[in-house]
Amino acid sequence: MNKKNRSKFDTFIYIFAFTTPLFEIPQFISIVNAHSAANVSLITWSYLAISSLAWLIYGIHKKMRPLIVSYILYVVVEFSIVASIVWFR
Repeated sequence: MNKKNRSKFDTFIYIFAFTTPLFEIPQFISIVNAHSAANVSLITWSYLAISSLAWLIYGIHKKMRPLIVSYILYVVVEFSIVASIVWFR
């Protein structure tokens, strides 16, 4: 979608697409600061990370730039959380 065809709603949705992964960062910080992942589900975060990787691959396949950028962020954050859960268990 080029900028000429982008609606205000598209822009509104893009804001969420790019900022929502940032709201997962506190989970990572919490695990690292506490040196504990005792109450954090490895299965849930692993599934989220793998799902995000699948969406990233889909976005690359379909050449959908907003999806690609958004899911790069998700993959980085979620795999960091998974790694921190494994490390601090």
